[in-house]
Amino acid sequence: MLQTAKYCSVNPPQLHIQVVWTPAHPGTTITFTSSEDCLREKAEKLRSKVVNDIIAVGSGNLDLERQLAEKVTAVGAFVVPYKDRFTFLSTLKKNLRKVPDLDYPIRVDRVNGTGYTPS
Repeated sequence: MLQTAKYCSVNPPQLHIQVVWTPAHPGTTITFTSSEDCLREKAEKLRSKVVNDIIAVGSGNLDLERQLAEKVTAVGAFVVPYKDRFTFLSTLKKNLRKVPDLDYPIRVDRVNGTGYTPS
């Protein structure tokens, strides 16, 4: 069962990050608002942890999701539409090397966060 922690003020739109500590075992789901300062602060805390994958699940606002992808960085991280999160996670668990064929998973391909590419 996932634990949920909410940070910042709860104002829409929100972004959701799922931190996957190992490919088979999900970690904590953290809810962010779009507040720039808050997002940066919480992203820095996540960045200091050792994670295998970070899957960012957003509200459907692509600009905000890209902003999040730039701040929470990990090679192999993905930003996925909220509505597709379960499809994405189940596909990822079955074949960790295959990117699910969804509308727009954004893969973060460089650790500095500046390189994300629509699949």
